[in-house]
Amino acid sequence: MTILKEADFRRQIKKNPAPGYLFFGEEDYLKAHAARLLRERICGVGEMAGFNYIRLCADEYSPEKLLGVMAPLPMFGERKLVELFGLDFGSMRAEELSSLCNVLATSGEYDYNTILIYVAAGGIDEGRLPGRPSATLARLGKYLTPVWFEKCPPSRLLSWVGRHFEYNKVSASREICREIIEYCGRDMYILAGEIDKVSFYTLSQGRTEVQAGDIYEVAVPDGSYDAFAFANSLTAGDLPRALSVLMLMKQQRIEPVKIMAEISRVFGDLLTVRMLADEGFGVQEISEKLKMHEYRTKLYFAAVAKTTSAELSRVLGLCARADASLKLSPAGYTPIELLVCSL
Repeated sequence: MTILKEADFRRQIKKNPAPGYLFFGEEDYLKAHAARLLRERICGVGEMAGFNYIRLCADEYSPEKLLGVMAPLPMFGERKLVELFGLDFGSMRAEELSSLCNVLATSGEYDYNTILIYVAAGGIDEGRLPGRPSATLARLGKYLTPVWFEKCPPSRLLSWVGRHFEYNKVSASREICREIIEYCGRDMYILAGEIDKVSFYTLSQGRTEVQAGDIYEVAVPDGSYDAFAFANSLTAGDLPRALSVLMLMKQQRIEPVKIMAEISRVFGDLLTVRMLADEGFGVQEISEKLKMHEYRTKLYFAAVAKTTSAELSRVLGLCARADASLKLSPAGYTPIELLVCSL
């Protein structure tokens, strides 16, 4: 079994994509970017691209459902992409893995498909790579090409942080970029959210150059969690990012009830900001009305720009149901995971 790295995968899809891929590893941010590249390669871009892209989340998945979406022919194109997202192979029973592999074994009969199984960080036993993959990884590797997304190397991560600040129309020295990495950690999804917060705060202070104090004023240190980062990823429909932040919360053993309380509070604030924006109020006016710091108001204002009050109300209702499930029975993180996959 050959395990590709990200660079190998990029080269391969430019020439001849494999019939199927298994994305796994610690770096969910790069994983999501690679999934987008594969989707564009198989389905194209534009209005017609969605016809040949099928995504199944873990709460929708069954072997029969997967086979059912594999069978139909592509529309307006030669191939279609079937993406299976959110499976936790660590908790999957042996018979469930066998059922999945039995479906994957039939993929040759539907050779117009490209199959992508996207595993969030921590969602599969990797074994001792690169030499000794786990039994689960080796078994899936019989049917799919595994792609291993390791943590981003330090030099590449430093350059990426600088570019992200530039995209937000602020400048940051290499020393500042190193400092935010040291303070917030190396998870690229978490870093992306913290860079956005620091950028908005810097701009709210009338500056375009980030200072060290800006990081410590608004960013969340490594080992903590941020309900806004989670809620923002849900608002944007960014499931990989949401699951990445949730994985961090689980690793920190944050109580599920506490997570839901914080998420519900953030969504309530987002809904209020969206409703005031609908009435024509700007950032400064909303900040004054809600007695909310202007930098945070600007952050929330940007987060709700591409959604509606109705959609935020719907999500808040889903949060209430998830919260009730957590309080009525000891379901662990499952109601939160189902909330993620339902959006």
